[in-house]
Amino acid sequence: MIASVDMSPFLSVSLGIVLVASSVWYWHQIGAVEVRPSTRGLRRSSLVFAVLAVVALVRAASFIDYESDPALYIEAWLASVALVFLVVVFVAFDVFNSFRIQRKELENEAVENATRLSSQLKDLVGRSGRDDGGD
Repeated sequence: MIASVDMSPFLSVSLGIVLVASSVWYWHQIGAVEVRPSTRGLRRSSLVFAVLAVVALVRAASFIDYESDPALYIEAWLASVALVFLVVVFVAFDVFNSFRIQRKELENEAVENATRLSSQLKDLVGRSGRDDGGD
């Protein structure tokens, strides 16, 4: 009996190799100094789950036959979906982390601007008081 799989193994393995290779490339790209450690950790964690998801998807789509082993087929697809869900969760954490970092940067900038403005106003009031008192 010939197995009936959802996708050609050649096609799924080829796509899987491209996706894993691009994940490895991105892993090295986020190792740069400019990337914050919290961002790097979240993105690398999502990459680990993404690679696991690719492997699970390739296995489920091309190497498990529903007719010969339905329970294994369902388990493989459930594992694939669960791993993709974990990738989405880590991406959401990354988004919230980016919002937090952006908010902190804006708050720091606002405090710096307020401090600078306060200093300039004190200087202006001090000069104004000297100018009025000398006449």
